[in-house]
Formats: sequence, structure tokens, C-alpha cells
Amino acid sequence: KRQLWNRAKIVDFLLLDDLGKGSQDSTGFGERMIDELIRARYAENRCTIITTNIPKSNLTDFIKPSTLHILKGSSAQIKVDFYDFRVEEGKKIRDLINGGKQ
Repeated sequence: KRQLWNRAKIVDFLLLDDLGKGSQDSTGFGERMIDELIRARYAENRCTIITTNIPKSNLTDFIKPSTLHILKGSSAQIKVDFYDFRVEEGKKIRDLINGGKQ
């Protein structure tokens, strides 16, 4: 595990997918690890892409405010908004169950 952690700090390109999902615990361990990883990669000018569904106003629940300031100066935010295909899937299932009736 330590080898994987060290590799995450030094790879040229790292994708942190779905920040906030499963990264919190009562001790703040997940927050500290994310903070350490972002800071280490920032110090070495390493490319890191972070995806999340968390609104900007709630990011401090998952990332220290000081780390967010690092991200403000070293990153670009891109909002991706798309059609939620699960809505259509749910409609198809409801139609199947209800025989086409709402």
C-alpha cells in the first residue's frame, strides 16, 4: 500500500475520481491524505485532474481551506453538465412495471 501511495505522489498524471465519495471519516484521515497528495503534486508541478459532484460551497467538507487556496492558484475549473440518462432508464422501468400506465 505504501508503494502505491508513493507512486500516486510522483506519477506524471493522476486522476482523482469522485472526490468526497468515501474519503471522509471521523478522524479526518481521508482529508489529510488528500491534502498531502495535492500539496506533494503541486510542489512538483505534477498534473492532477480531480472530478467531483460536490458543489464548490461544500468542498471544505472534504478539502482543507488552505489546500483549496492552492487549487485556486494552480488549477482550472471546468463544469460539465449533461443529460442524466438514469431519468430515462427509470421511466422505462416504471413503464414496464405499470404496463405503460403512469
